[in-house]
Amino acid sequence: MDIEVIALHGGYANSYLLKDGNSALLIDPGYNEDHCLEKRITESGCHLLGILITHGHYDHFAGLKNWSLLPTPPIFFPKDDEECLENPVLNVSRLFEIEGTSLHLGFYPVEDEDEIAVGPFLLKAIATPFHTKGSVCYYDEFNHALFAGDTLFKDSIGRTDLPGGDEALIASSLAKLAALPEDTDVYPGHGEMTTIGHEVANNPFFRS
Repeated sequence: MDIEVIALHGGYANSYLLKDGNSALLIDPGYNEDHCLEKRITESGCHLLGILITHGHYDHFAGLKNWSLLPTPPIFFPKDDEECLENPVLNVSRLFEIEGTSLHLGFYPVEDEDEIAVGPFLLKAIATPFHTKGSVCYYDEFNHALFAGDTLFKDSIGRTDLPGGDEALIASSLAKLAALPEDTDVYPGHGEMTTIGHEVANNPFFRS
């Protein structure tokens, strides 16, 4: 499997295009300036089989506002963040945009330990509720890859002072990730890649 990082919004946010043969998955389409996501998928020659979203903040799904590549594939979205889709306060877009983002999307609800099997891809959802109520990471055991959204960054974690955040759940969520193999590559929603081994050894939140 090939994993392509698509840095969006001036490099602020990461989307990920997973490619296996002529099949693809897209994770966290937070921005989509000039339809750059659809263009990249078309250029890859791959057939997009699904879109996976890690949590309900607008900078991880608002790229679907102007989505034009049809047919739209199945969308997988955390069940416990469902109300964020249409609520600009809960998805925090009202903090950064005048109008805010509100989307009405049909989606497959994702819960803890759900397995998402689409074409050649198999990812397991790991619920990590503290950044939002419904935050999940998507884990590809075969390829040793974790798509962490805003749960885990290099040497840091997601904030808890926004709607849906809960500081009391940090330790239990991170414990699930600490149990993964040390050589698991971590692909965060913002910033550079890291590994589980690096974070367990160096990230202060794993020792708090």
